Amino acid sequence: MAGDVTPADIDPMLQEYYADGFKDMVYDVSGSTFASLAKKEDCSGRRFDQPTRYGRNNGRSRKFDKAQSNRSANKNAVFLVPWCEDFGVVSISRSAIKQASGKASFIKETTDETDAVLKNIGRNAGISIFRGSGGQRGQINAAYSSGTTVALNDIEEITNFETGDWINFSSNNGNTSTDTLTQSVGVDLRRQIASIDRDAGTITFDSATGLAASLYLFVEGDFQASCNGLIEWCPTTAPSATAFLGVDRTPDSRLYGTRVSATNVSINEAVKRGLARMGREGAHPDTVVMNHAKAMQWELELDNKVQWTDTNVGNTSVTVQTAKFVSSDGRKATVMVDKNSQDDLVWIFKKDALKVVSIGPVPDVVDDDGVTILREAASNGFEFRADATYNLTVEDTHEICVLTVESD
Repeated sequence: MAGDVTPADIDPMLQEYYADGFKDMVYDVSGSTFASLAKKEDCSGRRFDQPTRYGRNNGRSRKFDKAQSNRSANKNAVFLVPWCEDFGVVSISRSAIKQASGKASFIKETTDETDAVLKNIGRNAGISIFRGSGGQRGQINAAYSSGTTVALNDIEEITNFETGDWINFSSNNGNTSTDTLTQSVGVDLRRQIASIDRDAGTITFDSATGLAASLYLFVEGDFQASCNGLIEWCPTTAPSATAFLGVDRTPDSRLYGTRVSATNVSINEAVKRGLARMGREGAHPDTVVMNHAKAMQWELELDNKVQWTDTNVGNTSVTVQTAKFVSSDGRKATVMVDKNSQDDLVWIFKKDALKVVSIGPVPDVVDDDGVTILREAASNGFEFRADATYNLTVEDTHEICVLTVESD
């Protein structure tokens, strides 16, 4: 075998390479929101129970007998947060090992592939934090009529796709249990992405069969298997009595956050309105999140006077761009830019109210048996696996606000 690399070297080399973890690498691609949220990685069990208090007791009156007779306990609820799983797999051919000129060459070639698996899971987590359990990544523009090339309804969501992805389709976003995938000859319609034009916001598929205007796009296997992201915890419209994670949220809107329609005003005014509404509700927001297009719009509104600074994420070397927002009544918040945020939405929240809960790190190398890489049964190579078991949880749901703004 060329050089000084043998298959027996793979495990110890990868274990040494990842000995210090890989959060820096993952957070660099996941997006600022996922990277900066608190993590609880020591969870266990079949779900995560998230208690929340949405109302105080009623035992108060200027008349003692009324206070006594009307007394009641605090209003509490428990969200039953399920685990969502994500998996990443890559093959490393034995030929690549044989052709390696030495350990340094092999490590470079191998970790390019294994790093990409970990980044893919981290990237998906960053996207999922904003979206619903349905798992949709984008939507075909309503103007589509024919052909293999489709434009996205939101051009900013082009970052959610990669050439080679296998895609499923649905007429709905998948967040409702009755939603179903589009069928083709009795099976789920699946098309592969042949190319992407990121400037135009268009995707070209391997076939036009089954494509239609306004269909939602899902990476194959993600439909109705994703996280309960911000859009479900704080929907743009008030929810019905249908339980969300086991909770009927209709008794009090504190259970589903604050909604502010700001489609006819500037980004600057929209954020001020959101902060004011949250202040009225007794919330303590400290974070504003918008995508790059909205951040640019905000800068232009303020005549490019926004001052961005690099802020470190936790105990990592990763930095995110942040700026300070100060409203006319003195309320302050940190503005973060995140490419995963929806183009027609701006999010405001208290960062400590949100948390990523997981069984182990997100992502995690599958090496429970001490083996980092497996010999493949059906090919002359080896397999590297990573996974993640996690979800987003919100302790104080009244600490979230969603602003509906003009889409570009």
